[in-house]
Amino acid sequence: MSAPAITERHIDQMYTIIETLAVCGIILSDGEVTNKTCSSISWLLGQMKEQVGEVLTLVEKVQTAQIADADKPGRRIAS
Repeated sequence: MSAPAITERHIDQMYTIIETLAVCGIILSDGEVTNKTCSSISWLLGQMKEQVGEVLTLVEKVQTAQIADADKPGRRIAS
């Protein structure tokens, strides 16, 4: 079984999440947000939650694979 890999898609997801959170922060800091805007932000944050969960699961799998690999003789991982 091959070790899990972080792909360009995962990196893109993280950039999308970071930028979306930044935009939501700017919009919310304005202080005058309509119900429609709140609904849109809520939907976006729900999408980001799903993406973060997917990427976090992968990162945990990579970490587990690294730990297992480090247990092999002559192998070390960064902490």
